[in-house]
Amino acid sequence: MKNIVVVGIGNILKTDEGIGVRILRELCKCDDEFPSIDFVDLGSGGMGLLHVIAHRKKAVIIDCAFMESLPGPWAALRPSR
Repeated sequence: MKNIVVVGIGNILKTDEGIGVRILRELCKCDDEFPSIDFVDLGSGGMGLLHVIAHRKKAVIIDCAFMESLPGPWAALRPSR
């Protein structure tokens, strides 16, 4: 298990929710450039996320969400302290 994980979340059968998985697939094309990172396609299994990120130093989660804004912008969400 590597210290950094990038997780794609979504269902490619639902075009709006498949973006996390689609982006992850593009990143996986160059995963040999990032040997210290695990790339994980989680699909739509939300609870599995806890197991995937456990004991990691960093996790990047790629997903889409309804943010009451125009399509296209992105947001970095951080845990509250």
